Amino acid sequence: MLFLSVLWGVCTLGLAWVFQFWRVINTSKSCVIQLNRASSSCWIVFGKQLQNNQIDDEYRQRLDRIIESAPLLQPHLVVLQGGVTQENSISEAEAGQAYLLSQQAFNLSFKLILEASSRNTLENLKQTRYYLEAHQLDLKVCLVSNRYHLHRCAVMAENLGFEITLLPAERSWALNYKQVSKVVLEAFLLNWYWTGRIVSQLLNNQRMLDKIQ
Repeated sequence: MLFLSVLWGVCTLGLAWVFQFWRVINTSKSCVIQLNRASSSCWIVFGKQLQNNQIDDEYRQRLDRIIESAPLLQPHLVVLQGGVTQENSISEAEAGQAYLLSQQAFNLSFKLILEASSRNTLENLKQTRYYLEAHQLDLKVCLVSNRYHLHRCAVMAENLGFEITLLPAERSWALNYKQVSKVVLEAFLLNWYWTGRIVSQLLNNQRMLDKIQ
């Protein structure tokens, strides 16, 4: 499927990647931090790869958004996502929990769930959907991540049946030299995802569809 996504990008003279690049930028710029109580009682916080079992600055931004916004927006349930990756010995979700609990001024006023079995964004969302459905909770959720990552999160979540709102980690965003490579990667991954989804539907291949649904 990776080959087909690259082939599609080449056949469109790069326009497929440019389109996804533009969509990532548009979402990154247009997201606003909610000031009123969120319509979603469940928040999904996406993990990020640890470095020697430690969170990085971007993951810290996501967690700080919880610390700042949860007292105002009052979610009932927060799901920290992310499994064990590379040489780390703890999961991204566990590291996120440790950071939240270390903030003494932060009052944990919601139920905290760890989804620590997945290794990528799509698996994170599928596992969280299983949890919510198993506990007869609706799929109306708020997605929390860095701005450049939110568009891909939103696309995958909506295709999995979630009803979503977005809560960006950063207060503002600008396309600078540090962000360009991240947006390019997001555009590439989105093109790969959409290629897989469309080809799977055209072929009516249930095995392939099960991987993305």
